[in-house]
Amino acid sequence: MFSSVVQQDGTWSSAPRRPVARPGVPANAYSPRVRRAAEEDRARRSRLSPQREAEVYSTIVDLLREVGYDAMSMQMVATAAHCSKATLYRWWHGKPGMVVAALRHLQNQIGMTTAIAIDTGSLAGDLREFARGLGSTSPADRELLATMVGAGRRIPELQQAMQETLAPSALLTPVLQRAAERGEIAPEDPAAAFAEQMLLGVALARPVVNGIEPDVDYLVTFVDEVLLPLLTGARSTRTPAGGRGARKSAARGRAR
Repeated sequence: MFSSVVQQDGTWSSAPRRPVARPGVPANAYSPRVRRAAEEDRARRSRLSPQREAEVYSTIVDLLREVGYDAMSMQMVATAAHCSKATLYRWWHGKPGMVVAALRHLQNQIGMTTAIAIDTGSLAGDLREFARGLGSTSPADRELLATMVGAGRRIPELQQAMQETLAPSALLTPVLQRAAERGEIAPEDPAAAFAEQMLLGVALARPVVNGIEPDVDYLVTFVDEVLLPLLTGARSTRTPAGGRGARKSAARGRAR
């Protein structure tokens, strides 16, 4: 994928868009291309203070909530962030990279637990920890991320940027690989291919289908009563069949 870039002389040229690695994630979790691009991006933005960078990211997120990805322009961000449009292109090359960097910052800011950072020593512990992080995300932030996923389906360049920088934090691949190495699941278990979609899908679908937010208790119960039995073949003994936590969570939602 290519994006328009402002040269020092003010002219435009096409250059490959650079993926950016997530802060706090082990370097070996990404390909050499992503690591090299991340190092170049850090060097290029070395004069941007952490406080100023956070301010720009906050402006981008606010505009995404207010007008959406399609209506938000680089000029709109430049005006709201009190910087030039050329500066934004110099820092992020284009709108997709800039927006994804802001979403990555939002993930870090809200403390959303990433699968790469989780290693409790067991499959059950890892999946529960991931579910807790997902359930602790605010409805507004979860809605924004879901909206951006929808936009990515329409805009290939945005989708690629999200897959390179955001998706690695959501993928359960390292969790499932360690579980297979420990003998907790079969190495080629076909159910493992659906684990990510099931856990993320139920979090996004519950507000739409039931009108209730997926809180921590609901998602951990889903892990215990659905995901773990599917992956391991063992029935959970944490709650009775049907999921006490799920029923309690649903009751709270109806009461609200």
